[in-house]
Amino acid sequence: GTDIELPCLLAMWLSLSISEIRGLTVDSVRDHMLLVRGSVVDIDGMPTHKLSNKAFDRTRALPLPDRIRALIEKTDAWKNGEGFLVPNTSQAIYMRWIRLQRAAGISHPMTFHQLRHLNASVMLALGIPDTHAMQRGGWSGPETLKRIYQHTLTARQDDYDRRIDAYFGALSAHESAHDSQ
Repeated sequence: GTDIELPCLLAMWLSLSISEIRGLTVDSVRDHMLLVRGSVVDIDGMPTHKLSNKAFDRTRALPLPDRIRALIEKTDAWKNGEGFLVPNTSQAIYMRWIRLQRAAGISHPMTFHQLRHLNASVMLALGIPDTHAMQRGGWSGPETLKRIYQHTLTARQDDYDRRIDAYFGALSAHESAHDSQ
């Protein structure tokens, strides 16, 4: 419900980097798709709009979830029919994100960029194929996705451990039954 919600959801849900988020304009929204095809980076302290992405694979079209579309439609740019959807500087977004976490009692806040890591890890936990995850996150190869972005989700660890134990327990029970014959 704050001005940081849209950038956070774009990073966490759609795996956009902060420069890609800053590069989104009203024209980036087409029907129910979000076109990621540019960025805004700071050069010598000045925002610079780049019409292309850092790498070819970073140019992508993503399905636009209703919740994110509703937040986009509340932006000044959307209401004016032109402009950047998130006009804040990278520093302003980052500091707002850190302050929000600290206010929530998080003593070791995660960086804004780690929201992209969270997205990759959630896709891994959900069993999303690497090829789809790479396309969605704009990663050119599985090495970057696996080595840098995907991490285990601690909250899912107990479930995974139970599934592994059940699998090997069933094998062990089968072997025990076979040996007793």
